[in-house]
Parts: sequence; structure tokens; C-alpha cells
Amino acid sequence: MTALVLGGTSGIGSGIARRLAAQGAAVTVASRDPRRAEEAADRIRAASGAAEVSGMGLDLSRPEDVAESLSRYGRDFDAVVLNGPGYPPGTVTDATADDFTQAYRSMFLSLQQVVTSVIDSMKRKQWGRVLYVSSSSVIAPIDELAVSSVVRAAMNAYMKVLSTALAADRITVNSIVPGRIDTPA
Repeated sequence: MTALVLGGTSGIGSGIARRLAAQGAAVTVASRDPRRAEEAADRIRAASGAAEVSGMGLDLSRPEDVAESLSRYGRDFDAVVLNGPGYPPGTVTDATADDFTQAYRSMFLSLQQVVTSVIDSMKRKQWGRVLYVSSSSVIAPIDELAVSSVVRAAMNAYMKVLSTALAADRITVNSIVPGRIDTPA
């Protein structure tokens, strides 16, 4: 199995990447910082003994570049883990249209572009996994994380619709909804 793990350099993403590698998956750790991605891949390789762990730079702040970056990387993925940071804190009354636009681009459109880039190969294989690491804020919005709460809720809705659309192709689509995590920077 080949797996792409976004935000795999620390926190939940790193834990998922380590576990997949330990189970024999060929794992690609993606981060906006290519150096951090390679360092994380080195750590996972050393800890798991897995030979097929690599790092790649992938900047989710530019959805228009996501498909091209994945295409250049040249690998089909059987599984993709959609994981990454939220939007900076702020209340809904302090949020501007630009805040919502920026968050939508990086937290929704970029992830949608990742899915679009990998889904055709999964359909051809009649097998795949798409996992979104969401937030408990989609169940109980967090006032001081208003923009992030709203955009993550939209992403969860997308995942639900996607799960129905891809079920016949034997592609499972799921969200996990963790509570607050103290992830190192």
C-alpha cells in the first residue's frame, strides 16, 4: 500500500505516518517545508526500519499548485490522510471575508485538490482510503476558533458526500474528529 500523509511531520499526522510505515506501507510525508518532510521521513525510517518512506514539499496555501505538485511527484497513492493546521484564532465577529477566503483556500480547496489528484488511480484499482483528520469543533464549534470551525464543518460535509459517491468503487472515505491536541510547532 502507498500512503500520502499531509501534515505528517508532527502530531497526529506523524503518528499516522509512523503506524502506516510500521505496518509495511510505502509512506510519503508531506509538509509545506520540504526539509521538515525529509527529516520526518528519516525519523520514521529509522524508527520503523521501513525502507519506503519519503518526504515531499506540498504547500496547501496555494490550491492551484497542489495537483501539479502531486503530478510531478509521480506516485499513485492507495491512501491519503488529509491533515493539517487550522486557521489562527479569532471570533466570528472579528473575522473578515479575507479570513474566510484564505481559510477556505488552504483548509478546503487544497484538500479537495489532493483528493481529486489521487482519486482516479484509486478508482482504477477499485480500492482506496481517504481519511480526513478533522476537529471536535465540527460538532461543537469553538468560539475563539470561528473561521477554522466553519471551514472544517464544510470539509466534513464534503467528506460525507464523497463517501457516498465513491462507495461503489470500494473507496472508503472517513473523518476522525479528535479533541484538542497540543502539537509542537
